[in-house]
Amino acid sequence: SIQILANGIRLFNDRGVRGVQVNAQRCRDYAERSLGLATALNPYIGYAKAAEIVKEAIRRDVSIRRVMEKRGVLKDPKIARLLNDPFALTKPR
Repeated sequence: SIQILANGIRLFNDRGVRGVQVNAQRCRDYAERSLGLATALNPYIGYAKAAEIVKEAIRRDVSIRRVMEKRGVLKDPKIARLLNDPFALTKPR
């Protein structure tokens, strides 16, 4: 079993992982378009308003940031800071 596992890991590395390069900008775009950002906004703008923003972002196929900019919600520095670094939301406090 250990030999089979070792062979599988080696094949996965050779055929699945080796040579893969990260596209940092694409990853950032995915993070900024994540609708999960709305949960971080709830304490600042409330659930109802965050839900409205998410629904509009889905309907218009744009990021939450773009909807908030259009609505003028980004004037709050705490909200702007949250959206400037969505990766910070993944770190433990």
